[in-house]
Amino acid sequence: MKNLSLIIERGDDGQAWGRVKYQGDLLVETAKTEALLISKMKQLLKEDYELMPDDISFSTTYDISSLFEHKSFLNITAIANEAGINPTLMRQYVSGAKNPSSDRVKKIEEVIQRLGSQLRDIRLSSSAGKKSQHQFA
Repeated sequence: MKNLSLIIERGDDGQAWGRVKYQGDLLVETAKTEALLISKMKQLLKEDYELMPDDISFSTTYDISSLFEHKSFLNITAIANEAGINPTLMRQYVSGAKNPSSDRVKKIEEVIQRLGSQLRDIRLSSSAGKKSQHQFA
């Protein structure tokens, strides 16, 4: 299995722009969705390098705009607050109106990774079929 680095950015046209470096070549593709972009990148690698799509995986890196576009379940304000960033400034980063410093990007990434860890640790129980301890009249 080949694991390649895929960098995804959001273009001015709203499309996902992806790039992969393979054997010294830079492959660039666009698509409306991340899933379609990955599929198109695998197709390029198959056509140009005879790699089978099932034998390719990607480690994905996002710019801030594309991250919040493709992972829309992430709450910009909540992440800004956790990172100690003004939510208005964070929205400017996401829109591309302003660019964060590398230290700021690292802080945002740390918050998102910590959130991912917290989500991984969540365990749910089902109370289906159990009688509630609270009776309402």
